[in-house]
Amino acid sequence: MVSLRRSSSARLFVLIGALCLALVVSLGLADPAAAAGQITFAGSATVRPAKASKAAKPTAAQVKGARKVAGKGGVSALRTLHSLPGSAGVHLVWNDPALGSHLGGVRIGSTTTVLLNSRRLAGKPSLARDVVRHEIAHIYQGRLMRTYGLTWAQLGRRLAPAFGTNGQEKVADCVARSFGATWTGYTSRCSGSAKHAWVKAMIGGYLPRR
Repeated sequence: MVSLRRSSSARLFVLIGALCLALVVSLGLADPAAAAGQITFAGSATVRPAKASKAAKPTAAQVKGARKVAGKGGVSALRTLHSLPGSAGVHLVWNDPALGSHLGGVRIGSTTTVLLNSRRLAGKPSLARDVVRHEIAHIYQGRLMRTYGLTWAQLGRRLAPAFGTNGQEKVADCVARSFGATWTGYTSRCSGSAKHAWVKAMIGGYLPRR
């Protein structure tokens, strides 16, 4: 899946060069994301935020709009998003120029916006579902970064003991698989108590015990 990471309020759009590094495109499930946030580490907080709620059922107008932009893939993406925990307040944006040919993305640190590519997902409802399942994990990551004062790199270091390198993407794949995804681009190896603890914590909005 993809992840670009930063919110609709676009606070972390760090334009380095050609608007590319700042967007860290953790692409559609098969392209690596790379960029660190700029927040100082706040230490090991023990707060456990309340679990975010699921979005309301999409309206007829939303379904019509999704169908218009990406056919069955668009409708599938929309309905999948609204079915996932923590999706309240999260919305889809189609064909952001920053995506290029990638399947989808989330700006680093974003807590509200998933970017999707209609050209890649139109007519592919199964793929669209799995991309959204991966991308919402990056929304969860943005919330953790904000709650605990973590940078992207610091989050990666916390994930490394369980997932190794590129842990942000691998845990997003494992979150996606916990939601029923069958196609993931970074890993399918999600067994083990440490990985399970991270998946559960990420969905729940807290950091697992070290």
